[in-house]
Amino acid sequence: MEQILNLLTTLCTKVDSMDGEIQQLKKQASSQQHDVKNAELRRSEDVKIPELEGDVGKLHKTHNVCLNTSAEHRCSKCHGEDNNVPTVQLE
Repeated sequence: MEQILNLLTTLCTKVDSMDGEIQQLKKQASSQQHDVKNAELRRSEDVKIPELEGDVGKLHKTHNVCLNTSAEHRCSKCHGEDNNVPTVQLE
């Protein structure tokens, strides 16, 4: 009878320990989901801003720019052609 009580005590202790670990993992998972959600919000917000403001003035964002970085460059947007990147005038 004493062995059964010892086993039950050990089992209860382990279950309590596992419950604590599960709660901790749930908190970590919800924290990570929150971080990912905020990261996605920031990214979509950045797309809506047409220009970036820096130390030297405002720079307009460029989209879909392919730069030829190798002799055998192939890109679905520019098909391997060299692209001239326009100069940006600072305000």
